[in-house]
Amino acid sequence: MSLGVFLQCGLLDTTEVDIHKVNVCSDITKMLISESVRCVTMDVPYPILAEAAWNVSLGNETSAKWGDDYEIIDMIDPNTAYLKYTPRNGVANASGPLSARYLYRRYFEENRVCIVWKSILEDECYPLDDSVLRVHQSGWIVIEGDAKSPATTSRFKLFVQRHSPSRAGKLIHLTDVFQFIMPNISLEKRTTEYVTDFIVNSFRNVEVAFEKAIDIAVRKLTYQNDFMLANPDL
Repeated sequence: MSLGVFLQCGLLDTTEVDIHKVNVCSDITKMLISESVRCVTMDVPYPILAEAAWNVSLGNETSAKWGDDYEIIDMIDPNTAYLKYTPRNGVANASGPLSARYLYRRYFEENRVCIVWKSILEDECYPLDDSVLRVHQSGWIVIEGDAKSPATTSRFKLFVQRHSPSRAGKLIHLTDVFQFIMPNISLEKRTTEYVTDFIVNSFRNVEVAFEKAIDIAVRKLTYQNDFMLANPDL
């Protein structure tokens, strides 16, 4: 499935061009809010970058501001995790009770690592609070060695698809979602242009924060690796 998605958004082939775009979806009948596409070159070996991205996805090895929002409900195996995400610092500038359950899976392939996740909207074993909005999204991260310098440089590719959230098992109409995320903006001021800019800027900021958290995790892993190489007898 990720193959078709990456082909559609231009991420299938590794290119030298960095991409960061948020596409706002206008068809409210699909209850689809936005799709994010990111592709960037990073000066770090891909195994370290992939490990850092996995740690940040689970809320580990990063700053408290980022990590405190995550709770691992069940570490099913080293490459599969079930998480609870509660944004205490706000997500996409939203206000009010918001929560998410994500199932993450990591795949190791030749010369690359793939991380996929999807929201869990219903769970009998770990019931969700019916009073909160439940985040509804799925995504893929692919991290691979750069074609020119695979030993030292990586390509980071991201695709995120965000749907309208749900409450108590029912999808929330996008009109109500906008009222939730911008309660202080009157309906007449909530024009298409305003809403579009708001969504684009909000989710782009979330993705920038994600990359900053990955950078912190990369530096920690790099320091640990360098320390172990310098002290092999420890």
